[in-house]
Amino acid sequence: MQVAKITVDNFVGTFSAGERVRVVGGSGASGTADIVEQGSDFIIVENCSIAAVANNDSIQLVAGGGATCTANGAQLNLDRHDQVFATVQENSNLETELEPSMTATTISFHEGDPSATGLSHNDFIEDSAGNFLTEGFEVGMRISASGSANVNVSSITTGSTTTVTSDGRHNLVNGDLVKFTGSTGVTVVFPTEASSVINDFFFEVELDSSTPDTKFILLDPATRKNVTSTGSSSNGSLVNGNNFSSALIVAVSDSVITLSTSTDIHFQNEGQSITITGDLTADDEYQLGAFSGTTGHPACVAFFEQRLVFANTTNQPQTLFFSVSGDYTNFTAGVADDSALIYTIGSNQVNVIRYLTSSRVLLVGTSGGEFAVRAGSVDAPITPVNTQIKQQAKYGSADIQPLVVGATALFVQREQRKLRELVYDFNVDSYIAPDMTLLAEHITEGKIKEMAYQQEPNNVVWCVLENGKLVAMTYRREEDVVAWHEHQIGGTLTDGGTTYNYGFVESIAAISSGQRTEEEVYLVVRRTINGSNVRHVERLKPIDFGTDIEDAFYVDAGLTYSGGAATTISGLSHLEGQTVSILANGSTHADKTVSSGSITLDQSVTKAHVGLSYDSILQTMRTDAGGTEGTAQAKNKRISDIDIRVLNSVGAKIGPSETELDIIPFRTVHMTMDNPVPLYTGDKFIEFPGGYDNDGFVVVKQDQPLPLTILSIFPRLQTFDR
Repeated sequence: MQVAKITVDNFVGTFSAGERVRVVGGSGASGTADIVEQGSDFIIVENCSIAAVANNDSIQLVAGGGATCTANGAQLNLDRHDQVFATVQENSNLETELEPSMTATTISFHEGDPSATGLSHNDFIEDSAGNFLTEGFEVGMRISASGSANVNVSSITTGSTTTVTSDGRHNLVNGDLVKFTGSTGVTVVFPTEASSVINDFFFEVELDSSTPDTKFILLDPATRKNVTSTGSSSNGSLVNGNNFSSALIVAVSDSVITLSTSTDIHFQNEGQSITITGDLTADDEYQLGAFSGTTGHPACVAFFEQRLVFANTTNQPQTLFFSVSGDYTNFTAGVADDSALIYTIGSNQVNVIRYLTSSRVLLVGTSGGEFAVRAGSVDAPITPVNTQIKQQAKYGSADIQPLVVGATALFVQREQRKLRELVYDFNVDSYIAPDMTLLAEHITEGKIKEMAYQQEPNNVVWCVLENGKLVAMTYRREEDVVAWHEHQIGGTLTDGGTTYNYGFVESIAAISSGQRTEEEVYLVVRRTINGSNVRHVERLKPIDFGTDIEDAFYVDAGLTYSGGAATTISGLSHLEGQTVSILANGSTHADKTVSSGSITLDQSVTKAHVGLSYDSILQTMRTDAGGTEGTAQAKNKRISDIDIRVLNSVGAKIGPSETELDIIPFRTVHMTMDNPVPLYTGDKFIEFPGGYDNDGFVVVKQDQPLPLTILSIFPRLQTFDR
């Protein structure tokens, strides 16, 4: 491209970039040119049709819009580049800089001389034409190179010294590293390597003192001693120095660009076209942070001893990051006691960290085991020089946040079937993890996916299973109470061709409330309602509702009406098309189907609880009593009658199985028939409906929206030893 920069004496009007203008020389030459740029006292043109204008001639540019300029005593020589053009862009400091590009046949690559620089290598690029500064290359810029030019070999003289003669000037310097290709017939012996053909190795160059332009001696790069060789060769060439990218310029002159020691290039001869391109987009050296889109973000977080602790990034799945003490956004590591620290768990396996939990120590659960983080001495805080992580158990943890209950932590094992208690045992001076599901392995068959802890009133650990069921464990460690129970949620769900005969629980949470005597438990429940799958956020009613049967709320997804006497209850659109159970003025009412968001009762009420029904079922273990010759297990027996002790209860059935149940009578003859049966506390004597069997099961069922709390069961039975 023919371009020229012209110093202008005066402007009339303004030229536009890309505008075609007429060029008139004082000597009579004329033609056209395209405007590239107009400055305050210069103008740059390209594609000019005039080859040259004599020195000190007057030049005039005339635009179609009337703009003109005159340059007196100027020289317009379009056969040379008076101005370097390059891509203009912004660097990281938002400063406008050039991105130069240079293509020449005068460029060669060289290995830095360690004896001169004191560095392992400080490689440089040479331009025998001396155009590096003119082309715009600067210190701090990164560059890339492409193209190649080999040096042909005339002969290789073997022996205790191996001398290479090139066809012409080789342009090598002392210290260059070279590699051969196609030089067959020569075998070399390194002092530190086994013998092999010459093409297999890199060699360091030592110029021949008598004919340095065409001869050089091969040295071992490791020892800088002569290489012994055998055989002979009169062919082959030196391999070009390999293209490179993003090399940092540390020094630059017209003829030499010196690169940082982090860039290692090999010799390449001049003579063919080589392109050197600046790369301003990488002009700053940088390092990715521990948290980024590339290295990953933390998957676990906790607070411990006034530090914010992160763990488990994509690149560092077993590493913990502790903030500066009391400064949660500062992760600058140091050696002061309050400095941030980074700790990677060193174990036999690399297992990702699943959770962090704070207690008297920082508990760390990984997919392969459980660890405790603490200071090296008792009651001391952790510091960068006083931190230890020790493995406590090797069960492996699921990706579920554990629960801290008192001084223990409850975590789900890796396969999500077992709930384990991580508790300190002074006998072994370590944490142990007994299985809380040992006596109820069946109850977590659906796999635990989420947990919540309700401390008041009964210390209950709630667990949501992947199959949508809700199970719970009453947990009182001080009394060794570990009691599992399953909770059937009213409703049904049809999803993906599968029908669930219960409300499908998706999530659970427990929060404290200063206005109530119990912590509140919230559920997200999915059901099929009126042909559509919907989600409801529901709250469990408190167990302690008082002593008035009218206040007993034992339905799911329910609402309460309280007001003047009414037979129609509306506001039930969330249960459209569902059959609902009703407790009307404290008495059970026949089930109704919701239509247009309402139901019509058989008689008027002032208070009613309306919602989905569910069954509560208790089945005892096999009865083991009455045997005179050892255990009563597997022996024929018969329960004749039974006493059942209840608290604030009404309405229930009892029998040997779910298909053979008798109603427990709570209404007595002296009660007014128009009033609800009051809550009962005490013992109920029942003739048991069962016959002879080997099990002795007792089943109690509540299928009405009424309260039932069983305190104890006392069967009277006869066991036959033979």
